[in-house]
Amino acid sequence: VRVDHMTLALSRTFKSTMVDTIQSLPQHQQIVLCSMVKLFRGTKKDTTVGELNKSYIDLSKSAQIPPVGFLEFSNMCRVLSDQRKLTNPRLFGRQGIFKMGQSRDDRSKRVTLKVDESDIMFALQERIKVFPRHLMLQLSIPS
Repeated sequence: VRVDHMTLALSRTFKSTMVDTIQSLPQHQQIVLCSMVKLFRGTKKDTTVGELNKSYIDLSKSAQIPPVGFLEFSNMCRVLSDQRKLTNPRLFGRQGIFKMGQSRDDRSKRVTLKVDESDIMFALQERIKVFPRHLMLQLSIPS
């Protein structure tokens, strides 16, 4: 029995609606979440949509996945901000997966992650085929 066997058994036993939600997101939205995890390592709590877009482009290119343009990226951020789990509205409260502030310029809007980084990492561990191993290693928090 290896660690990956135990991880799979535990994930099936203690299924999280948050993990299910993240796994059901389209690939580019998952990359946006990975970008947030990468940016928020350490003490940083929020960033701008412009900074998040730069991180998203870098991660997409490193995974050899063509990034979307800024308009589509901005729309994905709005979707993630509005994302709610219909079966459990208390999971997100009034916010989505992350909170997006208001500004006239989309690039200047502040974004804050509203879910635990470990849930994102756990949800995407099973997606190694979608996210190459080197991409997941970039996101792993050093011990």
